[in-house]
Amino acid sequence: MTGRRGTTFSETMTGTVRLPGEDEDRPVRLQLAVRAPEVLRLWGTTHAVLTGRVLIGGWADDPQATGELEISPVARRRIRYRIHFDAGGQRCTLDGWKSVSALRPLRSMTVLPFSVTAEEMQAKGMQAEESGRGTVRFPVATQLLPFLASFRFPRQEDIGRLMAPRWDGTPGRTEV
Repeated sequence: MTGRRGTTFSETMTGTVRLPGEDEDRPVRLQLAVRAPEVLRLWGTTHAVLTGRVLIGGWADDPQATGELEISPVARRRIRYRIHFDAGGQRCTLDGWKSVSALRPLRSMTVLPFSVTAEEMQAKGMQAEESGRGTVRFPVATQLLPFLASFRFPRQEDIGRLMAPRWDGTPGRTEV
């Protein structure tokens, strides 16, 4: 008996962010690994888990970033990213979405405008102040082939079933 198939892939995006009170943009690099418990459904909505690295020049470098990805290019016409990472001793969230459009498919699937907020204020029930606003892009010329080559559709096995002992206790059978 085989398990359902999932989807995994990796994605790298680069861009800039402007932090409050600063006159210049800082470089941003997102290196993300995505794992969905099901095969991507382009006409539906697929929820996935993100892990990876968030690098914001001189402010954040978190190789243990985690988050969620909502992939819904046709049903909701968006791909939403929520990534939680550490920056300057505080926990932050990068939140943004690609607004998918049939009129501009390449631009809409490769540009991610986002905002960064501090989670500390959200946890206290306060209105979170924006810690920054920026845009990252998927560089098609250099990243399309590695992106496509990273797609895998692994089986999602039930580990409990695989680890269960097969011996039922009857004499005469030796398990090695």
